[in-house]
Amino acid sequence: MLEETNGSLPEVDDLDWEELIEDLFEFADLYLLSKELNETKERAEEAAETLEQLYSSPSEIDLENFYADVFQAKRNFTVYFLLTNEVIEELVVNIAYSEIVDPNRKSSAVKDTFTNQLNFWNHLELLHDAEIIDDGLKGEITQVRKTRNQMAHGLESAMSELSSRKPTKEIERAERVKDRLEDLTDDDFLGLPNSPDS
Repeated sequence: MLEETNGSLPEVDDLDWEELIEDLFEFADLYLLSKELNETKERAEEAAETLEQLYSSPSEIDLENFYADVFQAKRNFTVYFLLTNEVIEELVVNIAYSEIVDPNRKSSAVKDTFTNQLNFWNHLELLHDAEIIDDGLKGEITQVRKTRNQMAHGLESAMSELSSRKPTKEIERAERVKDRLEDLTDDDFLGLPNSPDS
């Protein structure tokens, strides 16, 4: 929206103020969500280690604090995946709008319709069909969403299934997906902080 014109910014009267304000609110929401996600990641990694120890070496678990530790670990792991999924969904929708909608047709009304009339899977398919994302990234996004749904709707069965896949690997996958999607955003418009190890 704020593209340079002959080396200068657009005139104030030329700005679409309604769209600019919406973009700023969206930026603030995503920035805060991503900041919270980065703070949650460390707790999720500790949780994953606890859960992996539980599944691989049950004899080394501190039985006195067992239930509290496991409950807290599962809670932290679940919160991380709920937040990660929110960021990924927002990134997918924003990238789809940015890359697929004709720049001459972009407006607040078009963005609202595009965002609300299509669901997450529609946006993901659009990105894939337009070859903005490849099969590998689409598959990883689908797996992160599946993990999120398992954690949100059936914690016990999700954790037993995750035990064979290693929770730390699931966190790495989620971070990889988030980083790859952030790389596709317009000039870092979303302002999402990169994860420390990327």
